[in-house]
Amino acid sequence: MHKPLLIGLLTLIFSAPLNSCHAQMTSAALTIDITAQKDIQDATTLSDAVDALSAKVSACFTQKTASAGECLCLYPGELQHVKKTYTETLGRHPDWQDKVVAWRDESRTRSFMISLMGVRRTLEKDCPK
Repeated sequence: MHKPLLIGLLTLIFSAPLNSCHAQMTSAALTIDITAQKDIQDATTLSDAVDALSAKVSACFTQKTASAGECLCLYPGELQHVKKTYTETLGRHPDWQDKVVAWRDESRTRSFMISLMGVRRTLEKDCPK
């Protein structure tokens, strides 16, 4: 797999900044736009956990340490942190299950989105014990 393709896949699987093109392509039925500060904090916490794991997986793959799927399993602590954060987030926001959550972070002056279906599917991957 080529590096740009891997980065693109990781971005789609986990989370990515939104621009107007992305916003127009996102189906309203599958997207939840959040504005409450506590909701934004929850989404940002999950997104940050996913981004940290994604960065390690990307670096692992770039260094040809292993395949992208194998790289994911090389970071069990980070993977467990994402699982825990995902579970806690869905506990507070069950309506987010398998949705795309979008928000604007004024402190970063950007819009963000995270696909909880993508996170769930990634977390369903079996890693050797």
